[in-house]
Amino acid sequence: MSDKFLNVEEARKLLRVSRVTLYRWITDGKLRANKVGGTYRIKQSDVDALIEGVPSTQSRDGEAGGRAPSRSPLDVTARDIEKWSEDNRLAQENLPELVRWLAQSASSAAGIDDLHIPSGDSVGKPGWDGMIKSNSGDRFIPAGTSAWEMGVGPSEAKAEKDFNKRTANPQNVEIKDTTFVFVTPKIWSNSNSWVKEKASSGWKNIKVIDADDLADWLEVSPAVKIKFLSRIGRNTKNLQDVETYWSEWSGETTPNFSTDLAISGRNESNKKLIDLVLRDKTKKLVTVAAGSKAEAVAFIVASMISCDEIDQALLLSNTLVVSSQEAWDEIIRTE
Repeated sequence: MSDKFLNVEEARKLLRVSRVTLYRWITDGKLRANKVGGTYRIKQSDVDALIEGVPSTQSRDGEAGGRAPSRSPLDVTARDIEKWSEDNRLAQENLPELVRWLAQSASSAAGIDDLHIPSGDSVGKPGWDGMIKSNSGDRFIPAGTSAWEMGVGPSEAKAEKDFNKRTANPQNVEIKDTTFVFVTPKIWSNSNSWVKEKASSGWKNIKVIDADDLADWLEVSPAVKIKFLSRIGRNTKNLQDVETYWSEWSGETTPNFSTDLAISGRNESNKKLIDLVLRDKTKKLVTVAAGSKAEAVAFIVASMISCDEIDQALLLSNTLVVSSQEAWDEIIRTE
């Protein structure tokens, strides 16, 4: 094994985990790391040991005998995403939906003014796979106008095809003012080289989001991650996205309980709740009083589902329903 030291980015790519997961392993003492000048340095031999399933050489307090870290049930790796794209015949339709959820979850922080990413039956229609206009952008969404293409096939071949097609015919997009973004659910290790090759093509910027990046994006979007995990058949017991919770809860009655009934006679409280959650930045905790816990949760969820389209997209992509202390502890641990 090599005693070369790796930075965080190099280590996580070898381990195929997100930055959040890697930092959690370091904090928990499951992966040894030295802090040098504010950054972590990790021995490649320790990384190799984890890949091979060998017990780690040092626990957090410096004593020998720590074991290689086990995955949290909520971990999503690049390999999980790649496997999903290979096993799921609907991945071509579902990938834009996943990207839209992720973008919606970041819409406030990234200052998104306009977001258009068709999915489902609309995939395959002429035009760009997505268009986003953002004031500030973030790590995943470029500032300004970005035009998006997505594909589940071999990464470089699909990216090359889409890039050449859109550069020749950008369809009312001013390329000098626009960032070209290509999204693939595959692990594309040399995507940076491909981006550099295209740097002089006339676009404002070029960006690739691959399976590693999608895994990182899911880590900072827990509600979207839970929705994705449920889609790929992973157990997210006691953790649900808003729509799944409402579908199950409202379906317990015949006919199904409606959102209108859940908020009936509480229009002022409904409006106040949404304003407190979305627009009052001074509130860290909002308390809802009702006849029972189930009634309170139903009112909150129904209020979110019933609000206008823009607020609904932001709320649904950033809200989880947590039904047990164990589930709460797990979601906090992965943050």
